[in-house]
Amino acid sequence: MRTTYSKPDVKWDGFRPVVYSLSELALSLPLTQTRRDGDQQLEDDTSIEKLLESLEGRDFQVEDETVAIRITSETGSLRLKGPTFNCRLAGAILELFKNGIKPFASRWFWYETDDSDTDPQTSYKFFVVHEDRIVRESVSFSDYSGSGFDPTVFDSGDDSVDSNWDLAWAAYWYRRFYRETLIGQLMVLRPDLPVIHHYPEGRSWHKLTAPVASIDPLKQIRFLLWVAIALLAFLAFWLIQK
Repeated sequence: MRTTYSKPDVKWDGFRPVVYSLSELALSLPLTQTRRDGDQQLEDDTSIEKLLESLEGRDFQVEDETVAIRITSETGSLRLKGPTFNCRLAGAILELFKNGIKPFASRWFWYETDDSDTDPQTSYKFFVVHEDRIVRESVSFSDYSGSGFDPTVFDSGDDSVDSNWDLAWAAYWYRRFYRETLIGQLMVLRPDLPVIHHYPEGRSWHKLTAPVASIDPLKQIRFLLWVAIALLAFLAFWLIQK
């Protein structure tokens, strides 16, 4: 069950198999950071933009604590809190940044939507491309009441004059994803046949392994009886002629 987008005045029809990039909106998503200063615990408002500026040129680690993100560096550690979507996106961006990848020069490709059978929750899965390689096979974001999920963070650049080129690039990267990555190959081979994008020939195995339609045994018996009757009639006619 898909939950309602938190900004009802903005129409959103779901993700599409196109090239997405992170919009500047991601930089200003609100977060709260908690850090220790001696015996005191301090809490400040922050954002992804401020975090990127403060961590520039520093070695740090990012730990996902489900409801928060912990960042540890040589100067200590801080804990990020906020809406789940903001924390999840911050964690993904900081992980890319830590590994020398420019998050806002990366390209994001949605490949699966999964609706929960037990909770009113929907998850969206992406793979991430930077320069000429797939740098993340799966990054997921959940949409549920109170999650802060905001799809406008992902910009598809629909007004680009090079839209045909963008579609060609999308097809190129989806095909590489399904051919070269473990998760992509498993998506193609899953027996429940989830939708795969820009790669129709990837399911040729299904045609070869699909079960043959069962034959009604009564129809088969009738057919054999008619064959037997025809053979007997032919044999009788042949004997009469002799």
